[in-house]
Amino acid sequence: MEYFLKWKGFVDAENIWKPGENLDCSELIEAFLNSLKAGLESEQIIGVKDSNGELMFLMKRKDYYVAAFMLAKKVNLKYPQIAIAFIEERQTWHSEQKDKPQ
Repeated sequence: MEYFLKWKGFVDAENIWKPGENLDCSELIEAFLNSLKAGLESEQIIGVKDSNGELMFLMKRKDYYVAAFMLAKKVNLKYPQIAIAFIEERQTWHSEQKDKPQ
């Protein structure tokens, strides 16, 4: 993995991509990766579509304004409670009444 580095005290023109194995700042890399995980945490399904026979959910991310489509298979594994909530919100039940008075 490569990281785009902004050098403290330098202009943006000096920014550069560097491979992670060439960097000696494991604490900064760990903090960066943790911030990515937190920002990419999904909180709600806001849409659904069929993509070439694959069901896709449009996922809203926590603290993030952009939504992204994810395969339903992955959502079901990674966020099962979110998938269940989405289905339950849209589920309607119809019961037949036998012996209805006329």
